[in-house]
Amino acid sequence: QTDPVVVAAFAGDVSPWRPDKTVTRRPKRGDMEGALAVVAGMFHSGRVVISSTHPEFSGGGGILEEMCLWAAGR
Repeated sequence: QTDPVVVAAFAGDVSPWRPDKTVTRRPKRGDMEGALAVVAGMFHSGRVVISSTHPEFSGGGGILEEMCLWAAGR
């Protein structure tokens, strides 16, 4: 088991800025700056990728495919 690796961090706020008004803790402007966006690592005998980004919504589906392939060991 290895330590998780930060693959990507947010560089600024999400744009356009439209926080979900139904959540109990709404983000404030500037909260996302430097926050972890994608983390990868090993857990027991498997690979794990945690992503708080949604590349499938912004035309960046290629990175989503790469994360899945890496997690699958390919």
